[in-house]
Amino acid sequence: MDAHHAAWRAPGGNGGSGGVPHFGRRPGAGRKPGAACRMAARRTRTGGPGEAEGGPAARRRDGRGRGAARRLAGRGRRTLRPGGLAAGLAVPAAPLRHQGHGPPPGRAAAGDRRPARDQGVRRGDSPAGAARRRGIAMRLPDSERSRAVLIGTSRYSDPKLPDLPAVRDTIEDLAATLTHPAYGGLSDRHCTVLLDEGDIQQVGRSLRATAAGAEDLLLAYYVGHGLIAPRRQDLYLSLADSEFEDPEFGSLEYRKLRDVVLDSRAGSKVIILDCCFSGRALSGTMAGPEAAVLGQVDVAGTYVMASSQGNEVSLIQDGEKNTAFTGRLIRLLRDGVAGGPELLSIDEVYRRLQTTMTAEGLPAPLQRGSRNAALLALARNRAHRLPDDPARHEAAVALCEAGKYAEAAEAFGALLEEQESLLGADHVATLRTGQWLAHTRGGAGAPAESADRLREIHARQTRLLGPDHPDTLRSRQFLAVNLGESGRRPEAIRMLRLLLFDRRRVLGTDDPATLRTRHVLAHNLARTGERDEAVALLRELAADRERVLGPDHPHTLRARRDLSVLLAAG
Repeated sequence: MDAHHAAWRAPGGNGGSGGVPHFGRRPGAGRKPGAACRMAARRTRTGGPGEAEGGPAARRRDGRGRGAARRLAGRGRRTLRPGGLAAGLAVPAAPLRHQGHGPPPGRAAAGDRRPARDQGVRRGDSPAGAARRRGIAMRLPDSERSRAVLIGTSRYSDPKLPDLPAVRDTIEDLAATLTHPAYGGLSDRHCTVLLDEGDIQQVGRSLRATAAGAEDLLLAYYVGHGLIAPRRQDLYLSLADSEFEDPEFGSLEYRKLRDVVLDSRAGSKVIILDCCFSGRALSGTMAGPEAAVLGQVDVAGTYVMASSQGNEVSLIQDGEKNTAFTGRLIRLLRDGVAGGPELLSIDEVYRRLQTTMTAEGLPAPLQRGSRNAALLALARNRAHRLPDDPARHEAAVALCEAGKYAEAAEAFGALLEEQESLLGADHVATLRTGQWLAHTRGGAGAPAESADRLREIHARQTRLLGPDHPDTLRSRQFLAVNLGESGRRPEAIRMLRLLLFDRRRVLGTDDPATLRTRHVLAHNLARTGERDEAVALLRELAADRERVLGPDHPHTLRARRDLSVLLAAG
C-alpha cells in the first residue's frame, strides 16, 4: 500500500435518520383517526471518532452495542402470543428526576413486618455475589424467588392504532437479556412474556400469578401504545383488542397493574413502562410534567421507570430494531459499563440511561423509587474488568498509523480474540477492534479482502449502533480507503462524497474527522486525474486546518505538503 494510504488514514462517517414515529395517542386530540403520527428525526452532534492522523487516538466515544436477538423458543420461557407481526416505535422525555424516600438499609418500612432481606437490602455480611457501594451491600436478585412479566403489543385490531412491529424484537431481546446466564439476574423459567395478547382476563391472570410467585424481586414491564382516557385522564396500556376512542374497554389500566405489583409480597418491585404518556404513572394529578411530584408509587421497595413524561410521546429511531428507550436499556445491560461496579443496580441503570439519551438528543426517562428497590442489582456488569484495555488499543492504533501494519494486525488480532470470547461478536468493543484489524490488514497488502470484511462490519454496526455512531462512521471511511487502494477509486470517491456530507451534518464542518475525510477525498481525486478539484480541496483544507488546529499542527503541515507535491507535479 502506498504512502498516501498511511499518511491520509482517517476514520469514516455516516448519517441519516428519517422520521421518527411515536406510539400512543391521546383520544380527541384533533389528529385524524388512523393516521400514523410522525415526529421529526432527532439529530445529534456526536464526538469525533477518536483517533488522530499520524498518532494514537486522543479521545474515544464508547457506544452501546446490542447482541443479536435471542429468540424465546427453547428457552423454557412461558410465552403467550396469538402470533402476528407489526411496524415501528419509539423513546422518552426531558429530565425530571423524583427522589423517593425509603427506609434505611436493612430496616423495613413502617408497618411492614417482612424481614429485612425481603426489603432488597441485607444486614450484616454481604451475600454471595454482592458488591459494595458507599458501604451498602448490593446483590443480584434470587433467581428462584424472583419473577418477571413482560407485556408487549405490536399488532392492533383497531385501525386507529398503528401497528408497532419493533415491539416484537424489543420484548424478546429484553427477555433474553434479563435471563442471560452470564450477566442476567433472572431465571428464564420465571420470566413470563405476553406478546400481542388481546384477552384482558388472561393478562390479569398472568399478572396475578406472577406477582404471587415473587418473593425477592417482581419486575413488570410494558411496551406498546399508551392511551389516555378522555374523562379522568388516566393512563391505559393498550392490548391487541384495545380501542383508540374507548381505552377503558380492552386495555390494561395502569392503576390495576400498579395495585397487583404493590399487593405482592416481593421485597423489591420494579415497573418499567415504554409507552407514550408513561410519565403519568408517576403523577396523581393532571398537571404538566414540572408539577408531577406526587408519585402514585410511594411504597417501600418499589421502583418505577417511565420512558416519557406525562404529556409526551415515546419514539424509535429509524434503522433501529428496538424501541429507543428499551433498546438502550438492552445495550446497557448487554455491554455493561466500563469502569463501573461489578453489579448494576436499577438506579445505576436509570442514571446511565438518562445520560446516554440526553447525550443523543433523546428525551430522558423518568423514575420514582424507594431506596430499597434502587439498591437491588438488575444484572452483572459485563464490562467489569473487561479486556477492552485502552492502552493496548491505542498502542495498536499507533503502530497502524506509523505504517507498521503487520505488527498492528498482530496486536489487534490478539485483542479481538479475547473480546470475542468474553464479550461476544456483536459487542461494540469487539466490532471496533475488528474494523481496525481489517484496516491494518489492508495496509499490509490485502485491501480488497479488507474492503469485503469492512462492508460486513459496517452493516452490523449500522444495525446495532445506528448509522451516525462514531464507530459506524469510521468503518465507512476505512472501507473507502481500502476500496481506493484496491483500484476501485471511482467507487471510493462516490462513498467519500456522501461521507463528507454526513460528517458535516453529524460532526460539523470543522471537526477533525470531517477535515480528514476531505483530505482522503482529495487524495483519491488526485489519483484519478481530477487535479483541479484536488488542488482546490487541499488549499481549502490547509487554510481550515491552520485556523482550527494551528499553523504547526502535523495535520496542517501534511495538507500543505500534499498540496505542494500536487502543484509541483502539475
